[in-house]
Amino acid sequence: MILIVLFIILVDNQIVHPNKFVDYAVIFVSFSLLTLLLSAYFTSRFLRPLKDFTLTIEDITRGSRRTKDYSKHSAEFERLGNAINRMTETIAKSDKFNLIVRNRLDVVMDNTVNGILLVNSKDLLVFANPVAMYMLAIDSSMLGQLYYEVITNKDMVEMITQTKEHSRSLKKELAIANQNQKIFAVNMVPIFKRENAYQPEILIILNDISEIKNLQQVRQDFVANITYELKTPVAQLKGLAERAAGDGASKDVVAIKKGIDNLDILISDLLFLSLLDSGSINLKLKSENLSGIINEAVHFVKKKRDFSDIEVTTTSNVSNIIVSVDKEHILRAVINLLENAINYSTKDQKVSINIDAKGDHAMIRFIDNGPGIAPEDIPFVFNRFFRVDKDRSRLTGGTGLGLAIVKHIIEIHGGNASVISESGKGSAFLITLPLNK
Repeated sequence: MILIVLFIILVDNQIVHPNKFVDYAVIFVSFSLLTLLLSAYFTSRFLRPLKDFTLTIEDITRGSRRTKDYSKHSAEFERLGNAINRMTETIAKSDKFNLIVRNRLDVVMDNTVNGILLVNSKDLLVFANPVAMYMLAIDSSMLGQLYYEVITNKDMVEMITQTKEHSRSLKKELAIANQNQKIFAVNMVPIFKRENAYQPEILIILNDISEIKNLQQVRQDFVANITYELKTPVAQLKGLAERAAGDGASKDVVAIKKGIDNLDILISDLLFLSLLDSGSINLKLKSENLSGIINEAVHFVKKKRDFSDIEVTTTSNVSNIIVSVDKEHILRAVINLLENAINYSTKDQKVSINIDAKGDHAMIRFIDNGPGIAPEDIPFVFNRFFRVDKDRSRLTGGTGLGLAIVKHIIEIHGGNASVISESGKGSAFLITLPLNK
């Protein structure tokens, strides 16, 4: 109709001759039909397959994993359709695998004895397994809320805040009121994601250690009671042995006295460890010159025993190092380390004590040239009753508690005790103490 009107206008304006009207009309109609045919062809060949592919991909994004038959399309589009089908099958397999893993993870999370929680980078509590919900008296309806609105334990909230602020792991033992003051080991672990490297998520792991703590308390009470009851009779035996072991005493009497002396030292060490375990030690902190404490310890050990065949040297890289310590307890730790170094040294060997300061800590190294410590024994050196060389300990009267006492004393002063050693090449014990501010 449009073409007819157009031709009438062209004829009226004498642009097209009336005798040529039919010819031009045939041409225009033919061109229009050709255009429609080409449009239908391209629609059938290109647009419909593209529409099918678009709908298929949209179905995949919505969760559909059905494959389709693309054989009705051209060879090129059929290959593309088959590729989409293979992709769909791969995604379906991946979904199935992920579901299996998720189900297994859910089983583990639901049946583990540990409480597990997750706080996301926006401070929302996004996960808590059933054990954690029971421990903290929360329910699933509270998930998705701010952690400090859900968790009522102030110490735990403070731990989460510190972990987020400092981006480092924290571990503490906390008593939770709604669990009848049960003791929990609480571990906070920051988890960084690539898309948000500055705001970590916080993984929280709760482990009920109340039973372990109760057993430790029973053990401590037992040891404390036994050693306390033994102290008086052993002191009486020691007095009798000292009187009997005078000039001209037999070897048996001397051996008895030595055995009683060792037993008295053992009881004293056990009592001291019991006080450390119970937290009954009240430190009397004063500013002390570290070199003075070391010199006093060396003088005490020289008076107590003869080690003239072993050279003991003291050096200081920094003059006048002042620390805030309980002198009596630090002196005991230093004496234990010095005696340990001497006990594992032989004639003409050298024991070195080096004093230094680094950052905000003072450092004392006790270096000997003795037999050293095997790598597998190093983790246990500061354990109670652990002896690297049991025969040597019996000869020197060691109780196996000296290094355990050292570790406790140094740690309650805010320091650390460690050892570096190699079999046959001696040992270097290092203690650190905070400098006086």
